Amino acid sequence: MFQQGEDLIVCINKAMSFLSTVASRFPPSNNQLRTLSNSRNQATIQDGRVTVQQVQGRQNQSYAGTKNRGIATTSKGNDAAGQLRVEKLMLAEAQEASQILDEEQLAFLADPDCDDLSSAKAVVMENLSSYAVIQDTNPSAPNDLLVLSLVEQMTDHVAHLNKENQTNKMVNESLTAELERYKERIAIFEQRLNVDLNKREKLIDFQMDDLIRDINAKLVAFQQEIDTLKETLSNNVKENESL
Repeated sequence: MFQQGEDLIVCINKAMSFLSTVASRFPPSNNQLRTLSNSRNQATIQDGRVTVQQVQGRQNQSYAGTKNRGIATTSKGNDAAGQLRVEKLMLAEAQEASQILDEEQLAFLADPDCDDLSSAKAVVMENLSSYAVIQDTNPSAPNDLLVLSLVEQMTDHVAHLNKENQTNKMVNESLTAELERYKERIAIFEQRLNVDLNKREKLIDFQMDDLIRDINAKLVAFQQEIDTLKETLSNNVKENESL
């Protein structure tokens, strides 16, 4: 998920994105599952809002025989009927989501005298589109612990990356200083080398000049000897002819 040397802001953005994904897949509480699988949770419409809350059984409800089993009588009349439609829809959705229902919930869900499921769903969807949904505020320890554990792990990882970045920064500064020292040494060496080369060039030029002068002097002396020998030979020839 994180890479060594990665910018801390990028790591934090990744962490927040990951938390958002976890939050979308794991709700902050198990209220949705409890609402769908626990017959003690009810959805009520009050003050223009749909409220999911826990109750001890179905209060103020009674079933009139087996035929009218799905129709509850309450002190609020039509509100109870709407409440049953909402509850039946929630049980149906729980069953579709492979949640395990008890016998009472299955019987209530299968009651043919209850309002049509599609009508109930339409009513609930209309209410949900018009009013805010307030979930039960009971905490969910497993999900909370999971989120806290993830936050702690990512915090530790960010701290570890920060420590590594500080160490890498110190190493980079040390290497940069060492590189500058090598550059200075190379510059000094090149300067000395240039000076030595100039001195050597001058010395070689001077030595070559001396050598050339010496050779020229020897050539002149050799030419003089040749001229002397020629003159001596010519004189000897003339003396022999006179004899």
